[in-house]
Amino acid sequence: MNVNRSWDACVTEQIGNYSWIYYNQPSEYRAGKINSTWYYASRAGIEYYMDPRNFLTESNIFQFEQNTYNASYHTVEALQAFLNNTFMKGNVPEDPSGRTYAQVIYNSGKSRGLSPFNLAARVIQEQGVNGTSAMISGTYPGYEGYYNHYNISASGTTNTEVFRNGLSYAKGKGWNTRTKSLEGGAAFIGNGYILQGQDTLYLQKFDIEHGSSSLHQY
Repeated sequence: MNVNRSWDACVTEQIGNYSWIYYNQPSEYRAGKINSTWYYASRAGIEYYMDPRNFLTESNIFQFEQNTYNASYHTVEALQAFLNNTFMKGNVPEDPSGRTYAQVIYNSGKSRGLSPFNLAARVIQEQGVNGTSAMISGTYPGYEGYYNHYNISASGTTNTEVFRNGLSYAKGKGWNTRTKSLEGGAAFIGNGYILQGQDTLYLQKFDIEHGSSSLHQY
């Protein structure tokens, strides 16, 4: 991609609150401490993670996979196989049509032109294989009956902040069923990122097109 800006300018835009890095990363990749788990990424850390040449490996290359729908390999059967060893292997509780997680996520992707594989992988990344987070329990105090499978707006420096912010967003959107959370989250990611040209995980983390005046990152 020719973005008509220098590498140094793109890296500089990522410095500060745009880029956090985990505490167990090399010290030269960590700048100021945010909390016990996270640091601001240093310039060296941003340069490493922003350079695609460092990630052309069998596993890391998937951050460059297009996140749009492709009928030739996106099928319900393939998605079901992907979900079989997770908390989403069966039916979605209280889905009005009695559908499985695979059917709900597949339909959410296909109808919007999004990769259902990517959508499912995001949920697993956010909620874990076992899905035990309070964000999707439906029982968090003050937000009973609300769900946020994609952890949208779930930001903060403490668990309490994260849960309250994420579930407050879900409540505002009316995500009072798991199905609504899955479908609404897919629409958020599609309309906000994938269908706006940020159609790979790399481009969603590093918005290299829009410039510092309008960085838009997942």
